[in-house]
Amino acid sequence: MNDLEGRLRAALDARAATYTVGADAYAKIQRRGRRTRQRRWISLVSVAAAVTAIAAAVNLGGPGADVTTGVVDKPRDPYERLAAENPPAGAPMVIEHPLGDRSTRAWFTERTAAGGGTFYVFCQVTQEPYGASEGACDQRPKPESPSAQAWYEGGTIGTLPRPAIGLGYGAARENIAKVDVVDQNGTRAVGQMYRSANVPLAIWSVVFPSKAGVIRLEFFDDRGKVVERVRLEVPRVSGDASGRRPAPESSQPVPSRR
Repeated sequence: MNDLEGRLRAALDARAATYTVGADAYAKIQRRGRRTRQRRWISLVSVAAAVTAIAAAVNLGGPGADVTTGVVDKPRDPYERLAAENPPAGAPMVIEHPLGDRSTRAWFTERTAAGGGTFYVFCQVTQEPYGASEGACDQRPKPESPSAQAWYEGGTIGTLPRPAIGLGYGAARENIAKVDVVDQNGTRAVGQMYRSANVPLAIWSVVFPSKAGVIRLEFFDDRGKVVERVRLEVPRVSGDASGRRPAPESSQPVPSRR
């Protein structure tokens, strides 16, 4: 037993000595034990919180010891954690979902290649309507084809229940000036482009009717020429009466170059 453990045991023994054990103590302990077992997880959380508070705020130095106070940092949200581990190269972009119930923060972070040199990967964190957030960064450079000028990263295509208006977003090379989304009926809408200084890539986003079935993304250079087409199949998945069946694996978007 080291000196700190000895002082802690002495303090606890001194505290215990101030209490008188009643004749019915054992029966009370049995009753409390039954209630405790029914609420075991609550008790565990309470004990953990108490131990943390004592360790952070009290200096067990015996009578007359100074009391140390401090602030325990609250857990950071997923964006702060992910951005700390993957620092944004340039300012993160905020993509507002069309129904206004959630938003996505997207950015690029720079990585070092195994053989030397650097490359950029796409990171994203989506704030859900019920308060939770989820996100991740690509683990390797995209796209797999070095000739691709733009590519899909995420959106609401596989979301159930499906929103009336869908969202898609991704990355494009710096020569891309505009993106259009075209549904299977030929209806065309202009998307958004987001750029950040000193990053040789851009972020794009488009909105479209979720019942579109198949949509085509067309990417233009600054001369108005189409330099990339990406076809996205929006799966037609019928849920139950509530529409809240979990999305099957096949409900993920299927991008292809056309």
